Amino acid sequence: MFDASNENLYGIYIKLKYLDSINVNVKNVLLIFCRNASFREKDMDGHLYVRHPETSNISWIEFHKSFLNAYGNLDFLYSFYSFKLTGKYHDWMKSYIQQSKVSVDFVTNRVTLVDREKAIINNPDKYYSDNNIFYDRGKEQMDSIQRINGKQIFYLAEIKRILEKHKSNYKIVLSPLYEQIKFSKADIKVLNEIFPNKVYDFSGVNSFTNSITNYYESSHFRINVGDSIMARIYTQ
Repeated sequence: MFDASNENLYGIYIKLKYLDSINVNVKNVLLIFCRNASFREKDMDGHLYVRHPETSNISWIEFHKSFLNAYGNLDFLYSFYSFKLTGKYHDWMKSYIQQSKVSVDFVTNRVTLVDREKAIINNPDKYYSDNNIFYDRGKEQMDSIQRINGKQIFYLAEIKRILEKHKSNYKIVLSPLYEQIKFSKADIKVLNEIFPNKVYDFSGVNSFTNSITNYYESSHFRINVGDSIMARIYTQ
């Protein structure tokens, strides 16, 4: 598992390239593309976004340095060790200490936000009223920017080459984000031309994005949405 938050297309490409270089048989692949983050050209700074040295040009020293720098943050150290020593949680710790329980299936890497799921199921009105990050979205909009340019087209073509080399069973999902902004027509056209009959578009306004209760916050949809999409695209 080579985790990297807010992964862009380049990151996906170099990971597949790495697997191919060490002769890993890539049997099944599911690619999830977000309208803007997936096609962002510049990498983000910080330990949450740093790539593993095996799939990047950075050294092991640089890789670990980013985590050591994050650990050495004085506000983090004060919050962490105050909580560790006293066992008491305070609001000023919330930027560094996450109280909600998270479970991880170490076979499938499936992550479940246990406390958030319980909160939504037990009292959805309270959960969504307490989280003021949910905004009115108005009418459906279509992205006015063509985000897949020459560089992204190269990465997509290379991804396709690697997947076809391995005779992979692969599918591409355009993510149902809370924002309800649909992929631009130009970008969808490019994706369909490179990956005919492999693209499943759930962006924009649809049964998933219409309901606020399908989201933990404005970026991440709940497990039931993911399960429904998986059932729909793999039924055939």
